[in-house]
Amino acid sequence: MKTLVLFDVSNFIFRAYHSNPKDLTNANGEPTNAIYGVAFMFLAILKDFSKTRDVFPVCCFDGPHSRKTRTDVDETYKQNRLAIDDALKVQFKGVKTLVDAMNLPKIEIASKEADDVIASLVHQQKENFEEIIICSPDKDLCQCVINDNIKIYDPKKKVIITKTEIEEKYKVSMNHFKQYQALIGDKADNVKGVKGIGPKYATTIINECNGNIEEYVKTQTKYARIIQNEKENYTNSLKMVTLETDLKVDLEFIQYFPDAVKDNTTLKEYFQKQGFQSLLKRYYQVEQFGFIDETI
Repeated sequence: MKTLVLFDVSNFIFRAYHSNPKDLTNANGEPTNAIYGVAFMFLAILKDFSKTRDVFPVCCFDGPHSRKTRTDVDETYKQNRLAIDDALKVQFKGVKTLVDAMNLPKIEIASKEADDVIASLVHQQKENFEEIIICSPDKDLCQCVINDNIKIYDPKKKVIITKTEIEEKYKVSMNHFKQYQALIGDKADNVKGVKGIGPKYATTIINECNGNIEEYVKTQTKYARIIQNEKENYTNSLKMVTLETDLKVDLEFIQYFPDAVKDNTTLKEYFQKQGFQSLLKRYYQVEQFGFIDETI
């Protein structure tokens, strides 16, 4: 099965940094725990997927000033996030070097978040692949799962989640997931939503009006009046949670995963430079150079 695998790289970087020992450094004393964690997770996921699929991976990054589009709507967007540790900041460039060493395409667009790049790639490539797997636990990306061939991989739980499973969890169609998100808001991103409406009533409202909130407001029921009174918050929340699907994304360079790393001296040298002995042992033969076939 020809499968496009889209990595939400920023999510992996944060997870790797907070789940690996902070004292992991290279010979120059530079922190490498996030870089190591990303390398370990990427290779493990791609190795596993490649057992039953022809995998074509793409790494999606937040672009420079990635929040601008949404802070233009509401300047408080994500202002509740904690400051990034200096030891993590310096590893973002290293992760990009890792991705280059792995021969994987990396995509970032100024003023756009990785979620928007992923959503645009899904829209652009959905007819070109038999399957698309989005690697991220970010629920915002659920709105990309518009058919049965598009799936989410949760790297924390190590499970692939289907459209049916997502809809069973949230009790709404993925075609209306952004309206659901706009109603309930998102504390993690400081998206306000509509005060007084939680997941239970948001589900009822969405299903009752088939996602047409504008028509629902005209019914003048209790919750219709609540939405009407919170119209600005709802409208702004909808703008912020809606992922862009029409970005111009250049995907000229993409290759079959094993070919990207097999006999890859650049990746081996990068592992050696960073002191990633466990990855060298796990993926490369000691007696002769070459990505170990049985790990694919």
